Amino acid sequence: MKKILPPGLFRRMTLSYLFVGLLSVLVMATLAINAIIQNGLRELEHSLEDYSFTLSNMLEDAMEGYFSGEIGVDQIQRNIRRYLSSRPDVHFTIIGKNDEVVLSTEETGLIEEFINNSVEYRQAVNGGEGESFGRSKQGDQIFFVAVPITINNQPAGVLRLAVPVKSNMTQAYSTVWLILIGAGLLLVGVVLIGWVSAKTLAAPISNLTDVAERFSRGELNARAEPQGPLEFVQLAHAFNQMAERLQNNMDNLRGFVMNASHELRTPLTAIRLNLDALQQGALDEPEVARRFLMKTQDEIDRLNRMVTDLLDLSRIEFNRDNILFVALDLNQIAKEARQFWSARSEHAGLDLRIVLSDLSPMVRANEDQINRVINNLMDNAIKNTPEGGWVEIAVIYHSGLNTARLEVRDSGRGIAPDHLEHVFERFYRVEKTTPRYGKTMGSGLGLAIARTIMEAHDGSIGANSELGKGSTFWIELPAVVMKGQHHPNTNN
Repeated sequence: MKKILPPGLFRRMTLSYLFVGLLSVLVMATLAINAIIQNGLRELEHSLEDYSFTLSNMLEDAMEGYFSGEIGVDQIQRNIRRYLSSRPDVHFTIIGKNDEVVLSTEETGLIEEFINNSVEYRQAVNGGEGESFGRSKQGDQIFFVAVPITINNQPAGVLRLAVPVKSNMTQAYSTVWLILIGAGLLLVGVVLIGWVSAKTLAAPISNLTDVAERFSRGELNARAEPQGPLEFVQLAHAFNQMAERLQNNMDNLRGFVMNASHELRTPLTAIRLNLDALQQGALDEPEVARRFLMKTQDEIDRLNRMVTDLLDLSRIEFNRDNILFVALDLNQIAKEARQFWSARSEHAGLDLRIVLSDLSPMVRANEDQINRVINNLMDNAIKNTPEGGWVEIAVIYHSGLNTARLEVRDSGRGIAPDHLEHVFERFYRVEKTTPRYGKTMGSGLGLAIARTIMEAHDGSIGANSELGKGSTFWIELPAVVMKGQHHPNTNN
C-alpha cells in the first residue's frame, strides 16, 4: 500500500488526481470512440443498402434480358460500373439461378464461401436482406450486403455488394484520433491542475505542521503564515490566535511562578530567621522569645493565607466553565454585606453607609463568589481607611447599558495613579511603598481573585482613586431589572 500511495499529502493528492483523471478520460474517450465507430458503421451500412436496393431494381430488366439471351454480361457490367462510378471501392457479385455466378469483381474464394456458407445468401435467396462482416485474403475487414433480384416479383438471383471498412471509415478514424489527442491533452491538464491543487492544499498544511513542531519544541513565538484557500487561511489565523494566547498564558505562568516563589520565600525566610534567633539564645529571654514567636506566627498566618489564595485562584480559573449561576438581587446582596461588616467597621471607628437603587437590579451570578468579591473590596476599604472616616456601599442601575454596578467607596488615603493601574495584578501590594493602617499584610492576590471571578461572570471590575481623597472600587454585571419599592438613598 505504501508503494501505491507513498507517504506525503502532496504525492498522495497528485497520484489521486492522476488516477481519477486517467479513469475519467479513459471512460469518456472509450464511450466517445465507440459512439463514433458505431455511427460510422451505421452510415456505411445505410449507404451500401441504398446502393444494393437501387442496383437490384435496375437489374430486374437486365437479368430478364440476360436469361432470354438479349443482353450479355459485358453490358450488365458496364451499366453497374456506370452507376458505381463514384464508388470504385465497391465490389459486386451477381448470382443467378442454381447458384450460377453471372458476374463478379470479388475474390473467387470469397464468392464460394458466400454461396456455400453465408447466412446472408440464404436470406437473400428467400427474398430477404442479409448483412455481414468478413475479411479479405489480405486480412482487411469487409462489409457485405446481399439483396434479391426479382423478375415479375419472383426471385431470379442475388446481388451482393462488398466494400472495405477501413477506406470508408477514414473520417471516423480521424475523429477518433482527434479524441485521443484531446484525451491526452485533457489528461495532462488534469494532472497539472491536480499538481497545482495538491501543492496549494499541501503547502499550508506543511507550513502549519512545521510551525506546530517548532511550537512543540518550545519556540512559542512561532507563527503560521496564512496562505492557500480561505479555510486554510482561517485555520492559520485560528492557530496563531491559539499560539498567542498560549504564549501569553505561558508568560503569565512564568511570571506567576516567579512572583509566587518570591512571595513565598519572604515569609519562609522570616520564619527561618526567627527560629535561628530563638535557637541562638532568644529562648532564654521570655519577652524576646515571645516577640519572635509572635512574628513567626504572623508569618505563618501570612503564608497560610497566601497558599489558600493561590489554591482558590487556581480553582476559580480551572472551574470557570462550571460555575452555577442563579438570579440575585444586588440590593439584597448590598444589605447583607452592610450587616456582615457593620461590627468590623464600628470597631475600626468608621461610619458604614449604604445607597440602594430605586429599581432592584437582578443579576445572574454565583452568590458565594460575588460575596467573596464584595468582602474583599470591603476588607480593603476598612483596612485602608483611618479611624473617623467612612465606607459606603452603593448599588447603581444603568438603564441604557442594562448593567448593575455595586461600588465600595471610602474616605481613605487613596491610591497614587502609578499604583492604581497595577492593583489587580497578582502579588501587587500598595503597602510595599506606603504605610498601612493596621498590622496585617495581605497576600497580594485578593484583587486578582476578584478580577478572575468577574471575568468568569462576563462582568468587569475597576477602581477610581485620588491620593488623599479616598477610593472607589466597583463591579459591574449584566442585569435584568425588577421594579420594586423605592429605597431610601442612605441608610445609617
